Amino acid sequence: MLRSLGSDVEHLTPNLSTMCFKSGQVIKHAGDDVESIYFPTDGLTSTRAVLQDGREIECALIGRTNALGVVAALGFARAPTRFVCLTDGHAWKIALPHLVAAIRSVPTVERQMKLYCFAEMGYAIHVGVCNAMHSADQRIARWLTTAADLLGRSEIRLPQEELASGLGLQRSAVNLILQRFKSEGLVDVARSRVLIVDADRLNRRACECRLALRRALCLDDARPGNEVMGRLGSPNRP
Repeated sequence: MLRSLGSDVEHLTPNLSTMCFKSGQVIKHAGDDVESIYFPTDGLTSTRAVLQDGREIECALIGRTNALGVVAALGFARAPTRFVCLTDGHAWKIALPHLVAAIRSVPTVERQMKLYCFAEMGYAIHVGVCNAMHSADQRIARWLTTAADLLGRSEIRLPQEELASGLGLQRSAVNLILQRFKSEGLVDVARSRVLIVDADRLNRRACECRLALRRALCLDDARPGNEVMGRLGSPNRP
């Protein structure tokens, strides 16, 4: 997401700091004030709507191509959902006032932040449709392939309870489907770990939402780092 700003990323770099996050860490609860925006370079975070009885459902999956809390920069300064880290990871962090100032003064920053906010809203809409219309098998295949795309690797370290919670499913149902995928040679399953063995076939098992969500996450537009980001470096490799 920062790379999409091109040379205008230099308006943000003096105010960027590095951070790491841990699996299970809750960054914000719904209704909390958002003081900072996070641009992950690796790992996965999830925004989740929480019901009064404690059940929750994933609204957006956040990784290296998007940002956590970016809608706050457009004036929505309270978190509408719970922000939870699904894996260990690293991110660039910027205080909300600094990003808002850049949006107001740099057209490229304003345009790109709005584009990514629009994409995130599109993601949430597609997920809502997917949860209502598609089978658990399709949704799990869709989630696994999307997560692998964001991580850039075939191994996903995540407890089955967390996967089930985000998809609004029972853990027993998730385990049954994963074991079926394993018997078909699509994945390998171990404790708190899923390894995608046959990505092509698993993609075919996913619902049509996979491609729409891939576009919403800007995965098809991801490009190697430019010269400016090369000078900036990476949070996990200072």
